[in-house]
Amino acid sequence: MNIVFSPHFYDNNQERKIEKDKIIDTLLHPERVIPDRKNRLIAQKRFYHRLLRVVHVKTHNTYIVITAYYTTRISHYEH
Repeated sequence: MNIVFSPHFYDNNQERKIEKDKIIDTLLHPERVIPDRKNRLIAQKRFYHRLLRVVHVKTHNTYIVITAYYTTRISHYEH
């Protein structure tokens, strides 16, 4: 499986500094994957007291990471 990071991801991650290994772990071993309104997927996984959300598009053999971010509002996204 190939993982490609979009320019938008790199722009946002300069400030967020989310480790790529955690993003890859979330993509390959998510606790939950949900669709969004733009035909993308959001993989979610908890790391300590935060939820990592990875917005991506998946083709037959590639993940394209659009953006990723942590939230502490875990209960808001787990319903």
